[in-house]
Amino acid sequence: MGGLNYSDNVALVPSDQKESGTWFDLVFLPGYRFDLGSSQLDLSGIFLWEKYTKKDQAPEEIQLNQVTLGYLNPGMLGKWKLEGGYRTFGTENDGLVAKSQEGNELFFGGNGPLDLGVPLIVTAKFTQRVLTNGGTEGYDPDGNLYQVSARWTLKGNGLSQNVSGGFDLMDAKGQYKDNQALRLGYGLDLPLSQTMGLKTAYDLKKTDYSKADPAYGVAESDLRHRVSAEGTYRFGGIEGLAALGEVAYETRSSNLDARTYTASLFKISALYSF
Repeated sequence: MGGLNYSDNVALVPSDQKESGTWFDLVFLPGYRFDLGSSQLDLSGIFLWEKYTKKDQAPEEIQLNQVTLGYLNPGMLGKWKLEGGYRTFGTENDGLVAKSQEGNELFFGGNGPLDLGVPLIVTAKFTQRVLTNGGTEGYDPDGNLYQVSARWTLKGNGLSQNVSGGFDLMDAKGQYKDNQALRLGYGLDLPLSQTMGLKTAYDLKKTDYSKADPAYGVAESDLRHRVSAEGTYRFGGIEGLAALGEVAYETRSSNLDARTYTASLFKISALYSF
């Protein structure tokens, strides 16, 4: 998938410091399934690459490489799937190579159905994060991230609605980087025709840091809202080819003024599946 993006706030900074930017991105999602008789092994990857049109915005560029291995065994695990993987990420892309390697993450977890009166899909995940520049004592962001989430899908009248919630706990090496977050979300998928579709979503994330930062005298607390809409058009004459357009608006309010911002995003993409 390749896309063209525009944002009025590429660095996610306060409104009086906003700078707009345009960038291209490329996403490659290879995958292969191994049939092992009574079980199944899924190997998948992600390659994400960005390039900004302004050279001074190169530090905002992202390159991410990830490989994931999933295991499904209905006889042993039911419909639960175990997954594990490894990712690296960097910035300032020179060609297809990131000049600055920012760090890596090792992760594993699982997901599957759980009926608590309503049918839920539950996900539990553990991530070990190691950054190249760990920061000074007390501010080292390296550490372990624990996440649990649940999603409820309701289908009817041609619509698909998703309600989700989650909790994150970050146990960082630096005491001022420990935090916990609550996530809530709602999504609506609306098929307009056999070739056109519309998706809308609202996401909320409330993050609270555990200890007061001596530099500010308070423990940081912020609230993020994101509203988005995405349209899809599938070309009838070329199987696997689709065009996508996305509009999103994000706000973050914080008890630290320097962390407060608003940002708008516009994106057009072409997707080819084979």
